[in-house]
Amino acid sequence: MDAAAEFEEGKTKVFVKNPETIYFLEELLYKRTDPEGYKLKVQEYKQREKLAQRQGRNGLKPKCILQ
Repeated sequence: MDAAAEFEEGKTKVFVKNPETIYFLEELLYKRTDPEGYKLKVQEYKQREKLAQRQGRNGLKPKCILQ
């Protein structure tokens, strides 16, 4: 990540060109300020992803019935 390409300095503010940069910085901040909370957040995310994949494979989508 090239810092010069991601930020633009104004007179009183710093502007971020890419929104993903903000998400990345927030994750880093959260990881450093609350490492245990971050671990729980990651575990919950993985559990939700696993559940979503299982439900998608089991066919929660409507089935087409030919008559």
